[in-house]
Amino acid sequence: MGSDPFEIAQRAQKLAAQRRARRLRTKPQAKRNSPGDGSPRQRQGYAAEARAGRYLVEQGLQILARNLRCKAGEIDLAARDAQTLVFVEV
Repeated sequence: MGSDPFEIAQRAQKLAAQRRARRLRTKPQAKRNSPGDGSPRQRQGYAAEARAGRYLVEQGLQILARNLRCKAGEIDLAARDAQTLVFVEV
């Protein structure tokens, strides 16, 4: 197991995605939120997050994850800028 924080974050995100997928498989007809779902305000939020992601990529950052969920809440974007881990709330 490496000590690179980016590798650790990527592994943690992968494990979280696997747990989320297992949880969704156990619930019948589980519905996932997508940019087309929700109220007009939610759709506006999805669009703003997408614009922010595109802007970060244009600036040379690598998007690692979107909508990271944890007990404390949600982080819209996690990105990498060289050796810096960047968390973005839109």
